[in-house]
Amino acid sequence: MLPILFTLTIPVSLGIAAWIAASILSGLWQFRSARLAGDSKDAAWKACGVWTAGTAVVFYGAVKLLAGQNILHLTRPLAIPVHTYGILVAGGFLVAMQMAARAAERSGLSRDKVLDLSFGILVAAMIGSRVLFILVNWDEYKNDLPGIFEFWKGGLVFYGGFIGAVLFSIWYMRKHQMAFFSYADALAPTVAIGQALGRLGCFSAGCCWGGACDAHFVLAARFPPESLAYQSQEAARVIAAGAPTTIPIHPTQIYEAFGCDDLPRAHALAHPQALQRRVACALPHALRAAPGRGRNLPRR
Repeated sequence: MLPILFTLTIPVSLGIAAWIAASILSGLWQFRSARLAGDSKDAAWKACGVWTAGTAVVFYGAVKLLAGQNILHLTRPLAIPVHTYGILVAGGFLVAMQMAARAAERSGLSRDKVLDLSFGILVAAMIGSRVLFILVNWDEYKNDLPGIFEFWKGGLVFYGGFIGAVLFSIWYMRKHQMAFFSYADALAPTVAIGQALGRLGCFSAGCCWGGACDAHFVLAARFPPESLAYQSQEAARVIAAGAPTTIPIHPTQIYEAFGCDDLPRAHALAHPQALQRRVACALPHALRAAPGRGRNLPRR
């Protein structure tokens, strides 16, 4: 596993420059997206201004909250660890969004509405999955409240994200008078692909681990001290303090990643048949129970 992919270090002398550059680049990217979507120049520049200002505020607040520094006046180099988990989860969402947009176009649906819906689903799913994870693991966070917001280190629950995504989707589709099952059928297979990438992120962070297994098992995983699996086993006294790794455990994240990868194939086989579209759109989520149960069995 590789919890931190690399660390980006901003020298003291470049703090303000990095803050301004990141804010402007965010705004220009949104300007480009608005123009590609057919918005007028005035509307695009307005969006650019909003995103530039918003990014500046978020960047400033994040550095203040997480690093205890003022980005406008750094007192020491600012080290920003880029977590593999965050990269893979974000990559999963982006891949799923683009695939859903293309599937919508092929079905004669609105690409723009799918992209807007996908972004809303992203936010709702992140919030829902994090909230459920915190509730399930409250004993580990009740004395570490700032850790609740450190979601990039891992700690998201699929079912919480699914609930958040469904609730937002129903609200958004009703508001914009979208045919729920037609759009859901275009979105469904992409969810499994995003989930597969997300599970690889879970493996890199050492969260959502499995139960103990034989040390000679070829796929046995041992997670290092910075992983959630290690911290949980240490707290439960499964391993001694200072142990180099966890005990050998099942890499259930890998099991599910491969299982999720097969779901879109099942959907593709079912979709052309004379099935109701609502059955086709529900199939990946119904079949997801198979890798899910296979993942949970080693936990017991």
